[in-house]
Amino acid sequence: MFTYDKKGSLMYAIKELREIVGMSQRAFSDYLSIPVTNIQQWEQGVVTPPDYVVSLITRVMKSDGLLDNTLNPHQVNLLRQTEKTLELENLHISPEYRNDLKHLVAGSLSLDDYMAHVKKRYINRKN
Repeated sequence: MFTYDKKGSLMYAIKELREIVGMSQRAFSDYLSIPVTNIQQWEQGVVTPPDYVVSLITRVMKSDGLLDNTLNPHQVNLLRQTEKTLELENLHISPEYRNDLKHLVAGSLSLDDYMAHVKKRYINRKN
């Protein structure tokens, strides 16, 4: 799930976790009760967090419902890229569309079904 350097040590995992949930470093630090300097050093690669810390943070976030177990890192990247593209085009999607998009990226919703959902919602909004 995370980025490894050539030696295989875990790097940047904290930043990836934080970005998945869209928290600032300060908010993430407050949420986890970890000093913000630790978060900053881990994210900058100054210090590599121990594997157990990343594992514990991941478990807490999953338990709190902040992490979605259905998407792998490649799918999360694809979802992020899609959202950024929509942002650049000044298009914003509702949580319903985002959920459908997650299912599309995960492969649990076909493109045809996704388009049918979008059309149905668009028609309902017009009426």
